[in-house]
Amino acid sequence: NFAHGLLTLVGAVTLLVSVAAIPSQYLAQIHGYRPLQTTPLFLLVAIPLLIALPATAALLNLRQVDHRWVMAVGLCLMAASCFLGSFVTTDWVRENFYWLQSLQILAQPMVIMGILMGVTTGLPPTEGPFASAMFNTLKTLTGAAATGLIEGLGTAREHFHSGMLVDHLGNNALVTSESLDAAHGLGELAHRIHEQAVVLTSADLYRVMAGVAVAFLFVIPVLPVRVYPPWSTTQPSSR
Repeated sequence: NFAHGLLTLVGAVTLLVSVAAIPSQYLAQIHGYRPLQTTPLFLLVAIPLLIALPATAALLNLRQVDHRWVMAVGLCLMAASCFLGSFVTTDWVRENFYWLQSLQILAQPMVIMGILMGVTTGLPPTEGPFASAMFNTLKTLTGAAATGLIEGLGTAREHFHSGMLVDHLGNNALVTSESLDAAHGLGELAHRIHEQAVVLTSADLYRVMAGVAVAFLFVIPVLPVRVYPPWSTTQPSSR
């Protein structure tokens, strides 16, 4: 369970970083949003978590509830949120991301609390400090690595889509001529190409993160074993 917890923590932190970074980068580059204007998007998730986290903890404290199912549902919600985000267009504004972020209100506590229960339940008290150090160190390193991954992958995909769009326009003289006439110059045409490249990049990143969530979903039936709440003293040996 400890190995699974650390492995799933990597995926969970990566997903948490991505669902915050992708909308903010999209809104900043497409619509010129400043950080203050994107803050309500994150408050939509942060404030309800004050209720969702204790509620999830209470749910996991029930003997009948398997923490593996809770994690699975949370990962499914994360995958659904990222999959729906892959349909992003240039018309999307902050309000369009609200319904995506609302899924995170339920998904994040389910995944994080499920990981914590699987890792801490049954862990000897003498190993607690070492487990905590490993857990927090991995979380910090994964957060930094996930940020770099999003930036690097986003830059690579944006360059790819920009090149493909420019090649497509260059190979179609009629489209290029019409675009120049409608846009009144190369500057406006370049801006439109950049917008489309950013949108396609955001969609690609959402698809990648949906794949990450699904990949960790398939790990759940393999690695972790059933654990019971700490108050439960009798634990069956079967999975």
